[in-house]
Amino acid sequence: FTAGSDKVVFGACTPLSKIQHECGELSKDPSLSRTLMPIHDMLRWFASSQIRNVACLGGNLVTASPISDMNPLLASMGAKLILSR
Repeated sequence: FTAGSDKVVFGACTPLSKIQHECGELSKDPSLSRTLMPIHDMLRWFASSQIRNVACLGGNLVTASPISDMNPLLASMGAKLILSR
């Protein structure tokens, strides 16, 4: 997980609870708040804290569920996925 003034990078195995926490902390920066606060707020309602502690971003994306929580949010923000072997 890294953040700069113009981008935020999440690793595929980053637990959703870590993403939620970091987005909450980093959203105190006005330049990142508009992007990170919606992620923080959405993850607050995603499953239970026990699930968020073991669920990861990559797993959420590759299940390709039509009711996925992160897919529409990332798409609306113009997120880019980097895939490698």
